Amino acid sequence: MGVLTAEDLMQKNVAYVRPNMTVKDLIQFLNDEGIHGAPVVDGEGTVVGVVSRSDIFQIWTDEDYDVCAPTYHTMTDEGEYIDLPTNLPEGHKAEETEVIEIMSKSPLTASPDTTVGTLADRMLKEKVHRVIITKDNKVVGIITSTDLLKAVSSYEKEL
Repeated sequence: MGVLTAEDLMQKNVAYVRPNMTVKDLIQFLNDEGIHGAPVVDGEGTVVGVVSRSDIFQIWTDEDYDVCAPTYHTMTDEGEYIDLPTNLPEGHKAEETEVIEIMSKSPLTASPDTTVGTLADRMLKEKVHRVIITKDNKVVGIITSTDLLKAVSSYEKEL
């Protein structure tokens, strides 16, 4: 078994969002996809940011947080995240706030030939849970910390 690269591990069917999507729609999107976060891509397909459930809490009230906290990192047995509540009160800030206002504008990106060890080092250093894999500034894949854990598990089983 040779050195693993991003291309070996990356998820190729990447769910992404647009910068002008409302946070309310983002919540529904993350629920529908069963994911924690996604790249933010402009009209040309260029990565302009990354957004996650963590970012949503920037606009949450204390009451929202009490309702949402139990679902924040909880996963089903199938590995999908438990839905965030979508029954927000009328006029909630999530209806008018756009993804561009809460996203991280400097997403961690890497090329498909980046080694898995390098990805892990960068993720630890930057304290992030996902790396967007790009080629010519376009999204070609994504690797999450869960993907890295699966790789470690598979590697040990092969030994």
